[in-house]
Amino acid sequence: MILIAESGSSKTDWAIIDSGREWQFKTKGIHPFHYNGESLIKEISEQFPQSLKAENISKFYFFGPGCTKPERCTELKQTLQSVFRTASIYLGSDLLGAGIALFGAEKGIACILGTGSNSGLYADNKIIKTPLSTGYILGDEGSGAHMGLGLIKLYLHAQLPKEMNEKLESMNQLTPESVIDSIYRKPYPNRYLASFAPFIKQNIHIDLIQKVVNESFSDFFKWYILPFQEFRNLPVGFVGGIAAHFETQLLEQAQKNKIEVKQINIRPIEALKQNLNLIHR
Repeated sequence: MILIAESGSSKTDWAIIDSGREWQFKTKGIHPFHYNGESLIKEISEQFPQSLKAENISKFYFFGPGCTKPERCTELKQTLQSVFRTASIYLGSDLLGAGIALFGAEKGIACILGTGSNSGLYADNKIIKTPLSTGYILGDEGSGAHMGLGLIKLYLHAQLPKEMNEKLESMNQLTPESVIDSIYRKPYPNRYLASFAPFIKQNIHIDLIQKVVNESFSDFFKWYILPFQEFRNLPVGFVGGIAAHFETQLLEQAQKNKIEVKQINIRPIEALKQNLNLIHR
């Protein structure tokens, strides 16, 4: 049996393949620097199909944020190995997974727009060049966290229309104090900020909200795509929920920057299953 996991900051998609049959499940996002081993083992055990046995997994392919270098993922690999004891485990970056899913054996610029954001030049089944990724505090432009931050700034500075302000507070039991507490004192502030993406989508018709989204995407192209100007002849593709759910606004900003988007894929794990032969072991 082969197991594939494609992880972002907020969620992980899992697929088990065996003799033409397939099982899928989801868990929270997994990052080698920000996870609890015991909690991860428990969650996998709870979500893993009861009709199957973990020891029957022979190969396990994991793609996730922070997995750019093997030495940075030693602890995570040990945790996963404790669950899938007999499996040969391969760990690759979420960006590599995006490249494989979007372009297969071809070249292109792979982009991630989910809770976080990133981009990379994909060629020869590898990510060979990336801009500096500064994370949700200093960057992650175009991501759910970045858009959420834009909305929260408007809220904290009392710039939202009264009706929208009341709706936001009612839907999320929000107060300025709870925002500060969630961002500075609680774990996973990036997930918290990205959780406002559905509200932003619901109110995209409001000029102020459109501006937040458009500026976020504009900044993404500025910092994550335009540095690849020498590769303008290559296709550009996106994976992630933000890219899919804000496709109209994303394509508008791409057009303004004269960038042609080849495809937007909300669930790269589907394409990953078809391209496992491209993974360098």
